[in-house]
Amino acid sequence: MTLSLTWAQDKTPVATGKQTGDMIFLRDYGTDDTGYLVVPEKQPSAGIVMLPDRYGITPKVKEFCAELAREGYLVLCLDIYNGRTAKTEIEAEQMAAMLFEKNIRKTLRTGLKFFEASPRFQMEKKVVIAWGATDQLAVRCAANEKDLYGLVLIYPSHAPEQEQMLDLKTSLYIQIPEDSPNITSFRALEPELTNRLRKNFELKILPRDSGETIATTALHTFIQQILIQPKTDTLLEKIF
Repeated sequence: MTLSLTWAQDKTPVATGKQTGDMIFLRDYGTDDTGYLVVPEKQPSAGIVMLPDRYGITPKVKEFCAELAREGYLVLCLDIYNGRTAKTEIEAEQMAAMLFEKNIRKTLRTGLKFFEASPRFQMEKKVVIAWGATDQLAVRCAANEKDLYGLVLIYPSHAPEQEQMLDLKTSLYIQIPEDSPNITSFRALEPELTNRLRKNFELKILPRDSGETIATTALHTFIQQILIQPKTDTLLEKIF
């Protein structure tokens, strides 16, 4: 594996070439999974564990990882499809049908453990980003993670499970287009989530003509906001 930089003892980043991503093995952290790791060219502010959509780790996903790294995040996109990428909608549907909560929970825990135990890439602050078809699985898994700073849902494919969503004890950012078939369900939950999580919740609704655009500026602003605050579970203990 070739990484794009090294850090000096005083934590000053030392660039060693063009910022790129690499596939790495995660067997030292509990499973035989692999992940796509992108290292920023400056000291990272947080570690991001990403679950890709049903198309797998496509060039688009890799570019999004690179964008996040340019903002100063250490990004690990988990290969939950064992190296497969879909080229058609039918292939994507078949891949999504192979997702099982038990496996995703174990793989996500491995990704978080990478940031907890890696000698070089240990990160105190961790955020999970889930794309599309992995949304509900990510919500269920995040509910059991005590050290998570935030959960981000990009283009969620399913209507929200109210009980699971309201049980979250971490900051939550949802980005969804206004023509999504699930927009009404998310809007119905917005008041309760806002009341519970306060400034640690945002429902970002994109215009109809946005295509598959990701509002990276709004996402980055939200993540930076939650990183400078105590974790949401600590805040909830004080409120409730």
